Amino acid sequence: MRLLCLSILSGVVALMLFSCREERKIDVLGNINLKVMPTMKTENVYTLISDSGITQYRIKSPLWIVYDEIDTPIWRFPKGLFLEKFDKKFNVISSVACDSATYFKREQLWRLDGNVEMHNMAGPDGMQKFVTAFFDKPVRFAELGAGSLPLKACIEAGLAGGAEYFLIEQDDSYGRDPFDCLKDSRDHLISLGYADWF
Repeated sequence: MRLLCLSILSGVVALMLFSCREERKIDVLGNINLKVMPTMKTENVYTLISDSGITQYRIKSPLWIVYDEIDTPIWRFPKGLFLEKFDKKFNVISSVACDSATYFKREQLWRLDGNVEMHNMAGPDGMQKFVTAFFDKPVRFAELGAGSLPLKACIEAGLAGGAEYFLIEQDDSYGRDPFDCLKDSRDHLISLGYADWF
């Protein structure tokens, strides 16, 4: 019995000696750069998105990558996206399919890349209602330089690809004289260094 007590006491003392050593802390986040690391990466996405208890969207994508910690937070769908918008009775009113997509969270803007297919099942109200249904704010056509298009980069890419002609189109001038809109667009092109085009 004495031997058993001595063995137990020795075990307890050994345990105390080894367990009382100084803890080593490991900084798991020390080597992670949150500015480039995704906040979320999900494969084979099939999800419904609701607002106020009403299902509004269905998203299907092979890959969804969220970057919440970068300077311009985005959702990336680099392998394609299929997005449907529902009405309150869960009828599909519009859909978008594209090769890849980026959603800019702060700006609440989508960029759809590659082959893009859009369908409007909401009726004859046209593309404005369709776009508003997806993006919760109307799209407004603008003169060159007044919108969000990186115009100089687009023109330079076109020139590098061999483009010979660039056309200006503005679907709606919102009550302004169309020639005033054209003048604003021309003035912007001149300010970008393309004065010799006129």
